[in-house]
Amino acid sequence: MRRPVSARSARTALLLIGVVSCTNAQLYDLGETGTPPVDRQVQLQGSFCTLGPNQVVSPIKILFIMDASGSMRRSDPTGSRATAVVNLIQSLPADPNIYFAVMLFAGFDTRFFDKTNGPNFDQIISYTQTDLDALVASILNYTNTGASGPNVGNTDFVKPLTTAYAMIDNDIATSLAGSDAGVQIAPARYVSIFLSDGAPTIPEDPAIIQWVGQIAGLSEVTESCVLDTVHISPQLNEACTLTNGVLQCSALQFAEDAQRLQLMAQIGNGQFRDFQDGEPINFLSFSLGTVRRTYVLTDFYASNFSAPPDSTPGQVDSDSDGLSDWLELDAGLDPRDPDTDHDGFSDGVEWYLQHNENAKNLDPKVFNPGCAPNLIHVDSDCDGIWDCDEQLLGGNSLAVDTDFDGAPDGIEWRLGTQLATKDLGFDPDSDGLLNGTELRLHTNPQVADADDLSVTGYRYEILANGPLSDAGEQCYDFTVSNVQLANTLDLGRGPGYNDIYLAYAMVPADNPNAPTVMRQLRYQDARYPVDGIKSPADGVILFKPSDFHDVCLPTDPAVWSTVP
Repeated sequence: MRRPVSARSARTALLLIGVVSCTNAQLYDLGETGTPPVDRQVQLQGSFCTLGPNQVVSPIKILFIMDASGSMRRSDPTGSRATAVVNLIQSLPADPNIYFAVMLFAGFDTRFFDKTNGPNFDQIISYTQTDLDALVASILNYTNTGASGPNVGNTDFVKPLTTAYAMIDNDIATSLAGSDAGVQIAPARYVSIFLSDGAPTIPEDPAIIQWVGQIAGLSEVTESCVLDTVHISPQLNEACTLTNGVLQCSALQFAEDAQRLQLMAQIGNGQFRDFQDGEPINFLSFSLGTVRRTYVLTDFYASNFSAPPDSTPGQVDSDSDGLSDWLELDAGLDPRDPDTDHDGFSDGVEWYLQHNENAKNLDPKVFNPGCAPNLIHVDSDCDGIWDCDEQLLGGNSLAVDTDFDGAPDGIEWRLGTQLATKDLGFDPDSDGLLNGTELRLHTNPQVADADDLSVTGYRYEILANGPLSDAGEQCYDFTVSNVQLANTLDLGRGPGYNDIYLAYAMVPADNPNAPTVMRQLRYQDARYPVDGIKSPADGVILFKPSDFHDVCLPTDPAVWSTVP
C-alpha cells in the first residue's frame, strides 16, 4: 500500500504539478506548422530507496591538540591528559571509520604522535594496547623534557590552530567518496579537542579567534567540524611572579585563560571543560556522534543532458558538453566532440568562461595544456562534469553535489546555476520560479520562461511506498513526465540517442543541515524518433532501486562515460 511522502514533499510535488498546469502558454498550433509535432516525449518511472543505518557511514575523525609547554609538568603532574586520550579511544566502538590524531604544541613547535609522525589520522582499530602504551609514553616524554627541550619558551596558539586547519582541510580534499564493501561513505565529522593550562605568551587573540572560525567554517564542506576546548587550572594563590624562571599566576589569571578557551569553544561550535585542583582530566563528556545513521529524502532531480533547458525542438546538445549544437557550429566547434581541441576541458566550459565577464582566456579551439594528462576526460564522481572542468567551475571532483544543496553538479552546470554556491533559493530571471524549481522543471533559471511550462516543464510524482523496511530504508515510487528528447547527431551509435540523468539527495534524519548524500544514474539508450520510431516505443523508461549508485561503475563504462 502506498502512502504520501511527508507533508512538505507532498506540497512540493503538488506545487510542481500546479505550476506546470496553471499558465497561459500556447500549445502547438497545427494551423501554423501544417504538420503535427513529433512525439518526442518520454516518461521516467521506477522506484528508489533511502539508505538504511547499515548502508551508509559517517566517519568520525578526532584531533587532540594539547599544550606541551613546561608548565604542564606542574599543571598535570600525573599525566592524566595522556591517559584521557587513551580512555576516550578505548571507549569508542571498534569501527574502521573512527580515526584519531595527536598533536602537541610548545613554543612555536608542533609535533604529531602517530605511527607515521605526520599530520595523518590513524584508524583506532589499528592500535593495539602496546601501541597505546607507547603513545602515552611519547606524550609524557615530550612534555617532560626539562629545561633544554623544545617545549621551553614562548607558547603560541596560532601555530597549532593553523596546522590543525591545514590538516583537516587537506583530509577533506583527499578523502575518497563512494562505497566500501557495499557501504556508502558520507562526509566525515571532525572533532578537535584543544587543551591548555595557560595563555599564549604573545598576545594574539584576534588571530586565535580568526583561525578557530576558519576551522569551524570547514563545516561548509563536510558533515561538521567543531573545536572543543579544555582548560587545566591548578590552584595557585600567589600573584604572578617570575621565580627561578617559572612564571606563577593567581587564580584570576587562570580564570582569564579559561575565558579565552571558553570563547574558542563557542566560536568553534564545541564544548568547554575546566579541570581544577588536580582533578583527573577526561574527554568522555564531549559529543562525537555516531557512525551509522538513518537518512531521509530531500530532493529528486531528472534531466536530459542532450536537451538544453526549456527543451524546445531546436535545442540540441549532441555531445552533452553544456553547449548547444548551433552555438558550437557558430563558434567553429565540433558538436559531435565535447572537447574539440582535446585539452581535457570541455567545449561548453571553455566557451562559457571565454564569454563570461570573469573570462579565463580559454579558447575551445586552441590546445591548452592546463589539464594534467592523467585527468584528461576523467569524471571521478560521474556527475557528468570532467575533473578539469570542475576545477574551473569551482566544483569538487569527488562530490556529486559540491555545495551540498541537494542539486547535482551536472544539472547545475548545464542549466546555469552555481556548483559551489547555495543559490537554489534565488530567482535571477524574476519569473516567480526559484532556481531549485527551475532545475527540477528543466527550465532556464536565467530566462523568464514561466509562461511556457505547460509545454516544456517536467512533471513529478513521488510517493512513499509503504513503511520503513527492516533495514531502515524508505522506498518511493516516482514518475517524471514531459521529458523531451532531442534530435541529436550521430556520435557513433547512430543519430537521436539522448543522455538522461537522475539523482536524489538524502541527509541524516538527526541533522537536516548536514551535507547531502547522493545517488544517481545515467541512461543513454533513449532515442529521438528516427524515421518516426521512438525508443522505447511506448515512451516509458523503467528504473529500479539497484540502478542508482553513489560511485562510478567501472564494469559498465559505456553508461557512465561523459562522452556518449
